[in-house]
Amino acid sequence: MLLKIETKESERAPVIFLISAALLIAALLLLYMRRLAFSSRVTRETIELPLKMRTKTVLLISDIHRRKTDVVVKDHRSSDFDMVWIGGDLAEKGVPEERIRQNLEELSSLAPVYFVWGNNDYEGAAAAMESVLKEFGVTILRNSSVEFQEEGGSWTLAGVDDLTMGRPSFTRIEDGLSDIAVLLSHNPDAVRWFQTGRFTCAVSGHTHGGQIRLGPFGIAERGGWKYRNGMRLFISEGYGTTRLPLRLGTRSEYHILHICTDEQKVFKS
Repeated sequence: MLLKIETKESERAPVIFLISAALLIAALLLLYMRRLAFSSRVTRETIELPLKMRTKTVLLISDIHRRKTDVVVKDHRSSDFDMVWIGGDLAEKGVPEERIRQNLEELSSLAPVYFVWGNNDYEGAAAAMESVLKEFGVTILRNSSVEFQEEGGSWTLAGVDDLTMGRPSFTRIEDGLSDIAVLLSHNPDAVRWFQTGRFTCAVSGHTHGGQIRLGPFGIAERGGWKYRNGMRLFISEGYGTTRLPLRLGTRSEYHILHICTDEQKVFKS
């Protein structure tokens, strides 16, 4: 009888060990995924425009959702930015107004802020958010544009309303563009709705790079530079997360853009 009991216990031991190991691995994986979700990777990107101009430095941050921006602002307090671009999803449903207000106060302390609406921005109290945006002097690019005068001419920054939750008007935007233009859009698919090559460059977010990926597989493509509809397109993988504060195979990020003269086109012999 004693032998049978010892045999059963010895049979359970490997099972208990495997379950314990699996739970430990799962816990460590969740901690790692959470760490990725709250990381703050910064990349530097260059946008070249075919006109003579003083280089402009832009802080691009997209898909903030529930995160705080204090770390970003603290790390770049002494930086000399010309603009801050928010590529949509400044917040989502359930984010307190005080969090939105705090983030905008911090970002607007760096430079003038330009904003386009994302799908999650409309899930919350959009009217209240718009009021806060205006309170901090944010330029809202909802199917509109602003023009910048440079030494060699002018260029336009245009913003389109969100494709799924907003009311995008592509013809309205195109009617107000200069020959040289940059598009700021939350959804990268917006470039498909404009004339081929109408923008020198487009900048977007929305995809989170898939947020949680298994190797090469994810619900959305990775971020970075693409070529769509005859124009260069940069997709940010976003600063925050949606639904779960977890990432795998992607990292939370923001970007420093240098907008400068395309010397090959401007000074070519």
